[in-house]
Amino acid sequence: MRPVKRIINDMLDQQEQKGIETYGTTLEEASHSDYDWNQMALEEAIDMCQYLAKENRRLRSVEHLKMKKGLPSVISYDGRRYVYDPNN
Repeated sequence: MRPVKRIINDMLDQQEQKGIETYGTTLEEASHSDYDWNQMALEEAIDMCQYLAKENRRLRSVEHLKMKKGLPSVISYDGRRYVYDPNN
């Protein structure tokens, strides 16, 4: 199995196990009427936005510190990697 696919499959397995421990069933086996699936998806999307904003803020902070100390930074653009070195 390809590495990225393996990561995703492993995460799916972990989430399924977490769901079984929390709700006593898999998502597949849960009744259509057990939960408000749209509401749950919305809550998950909001959580995701918060996680992304937090990580974005952390990464910007790290990059800011690198630039302040004169350390090179790796910048990705259009699938390519560029190194910005403030010393050159």
